[in-house]
Formats: sequence, structure tokens, C-alpha cells
Amino acid sequence: MAALDKYKALKEQFSKPDFNTLLQYIGQREPEYKTRFMITVGTKIRSIETTEIAYFYSDEKITFLVTREGQHLPIDFSLDKLVTLLDPKLFFRASRQFLVGFSSIQSVLTHFKGKLKLELTPKARHEVFVSGDRMTDFKEWLGR
Repeated sequence: MAALDKYKALKEQFSKPDFNTLLQYIGQREPEYKTRFMITVGTKIRSIETTEIAYFYSDEKITFLVTREGQHLPIDFSLDKLVTLLDPKLFFRASRQFLVGFSSIQSVLTHFKGKLKLELTPKARHEVFVSGDRMTDFKEWLGR
């Protein structure tokens, strides 16, 4: 009997209206994005604020973070994971190799085959193109 009473009480406590209210509350909360990364440089561990990051890129299965000062530092996250950790208002996945920060984009050039070429600051070691399938989203992101 005690178990049935407890079940009934819990069922009332977690009824559908309360559950829907909880879902609405969760939907209204702003997601929390990473504001800094811990980077190991030799024997030192360094904290880098996301505001100091110009862009991320992947080269030979290693992901690098590039600071505004032009330092290229390896990071333990894939670009796919970084997309979920960073504020999408500040960073955009331009291609499979690049995740660019809004403030690092110096200019956007039209390129053949309908691609867009990005010139970044600091200058990237490889050419940076916005993939054709991401171009519309990129233009909307730039216009926000």
C-alpha cells in the first residue's frame, strides 16, 4: 500500500502539465557556450579566452586553434565538437577544415564555381573557402 501511495504521489508531482512547463523552461534557457580553452604548451597549461581566438582549423587529423596574435596551438577537440561548444553567433563552420571567428574575417571574395574565399586575420596557412552547401547559411550569419 505504501508503494502504491508513493507511486500516486510521484505521478501527480510529475504529471504532464508540469512536465510540459519544465520543457518550456528548458527551451527558453540560453545555452551556455565555452568561454575559454585550456591548452597544453610544452610543460605549461595556458588558458585562452574565446575572445582571443581568431579561428580553428584541422590539418592531418589535428585540430589547431589560432590566436589573434597568430599562434597556432593544437587543441584536443575536433571541429565537429567545437561547433557544439562555441557560440554560433561568433563562430561559423566554413568548411570541413575551418571554423572561423566573425572578427577574424578580413574580406570575402567571390570565387569561381560559386564559392566564396575568405581572407582571415591572421592569415591562414591554407586558402579558406566557404563550401557551396554552406554559402546561404554563411551569408545569413554575416548579416546578423
